Amino acid sequence: MTMHPKKIDLALLNLKSSLNISVKDNVTYLYDPVRKKNIIAKPEEMVRQLIIQYFLAEEIFPLSRMAVEKSLVVDGVQKRFDLLVFDKNGSPYLLVECKSYDVSLSDKTMRQIAIYNHKLRCPYLLVSNGIESMYCAIDFDTAEVNYLDLPIR
Repeated sequence: MTMHPKKIDLALLNLKSSLNISVKDNVTYLYDPVRKKNIIAKPEEMVRQLIIQYFLAEEIFPLSRMAVEKSLVVDGVQKRFDLLVFDKNGSPYLLVECKSYDVSLSDKTMRQIAIYNHKLRCPYLLVSNGIESMYCAIDFDTAEVNYLDLPIR
């Protein structure tokens, strides 16, 4: 399978004002509405929270269909996904991989999320560094990857 990534701009940085940011003992925290707790504001966490806010603001997915940082075993190795969205029936639907702002998105980035997806079999994958994103649909019967412009609802 040859991948030809197509980068899109979800304008995530426009949503920074919707984040619940706090500082305690000189440490910056972001409130995660999925886990219902404050999380240290590392770059990947900032991207994850921006994506969650994007899904909520655009009314694409409700919080009740999201899971954050859950463990899964891939080829005998313990992994953790960044964000998983379930369909209305509770099946894995969209797997999201969050990268730091300074990580360039590439074929390699998409391969990483595709490896995680062997176990989950989500029909859609999204990778973002907060500035640019790559979104694709997977056809498991043909092993085709189709890059899309906007997330499907």
